[in-house]
Amino acid sequence: MRVVLDANALMAPVEVDVRLFEELDRLLGEYEAVVPEAVLAELEALSRGAGEAATAASVGADLGRRECEVVEHDAGG
Repeated sequence: MRVVLDANALMAPVEVDVRLFEELDRLLGEYEAVVPEAVLAELEALSRGAGEAATAASVGADLGRRECEVVEHDAGG
């Protein structure tokens, strides 16, 4: 099963103190985590800000690169 993660999911470990990948392991067992390149770009842009949201975005981008397969996304189909 493929699980596509968005920016909100990847920021959750900082924003709401959730161990995202441990919870996915517990709930789903075997899965493949993927993140669209556009989500990483969004997180990188947010991480250039200030405050908790920027920290959460920075952590989220790191998690996305480290724990997920990065995929291209073509909205045009």
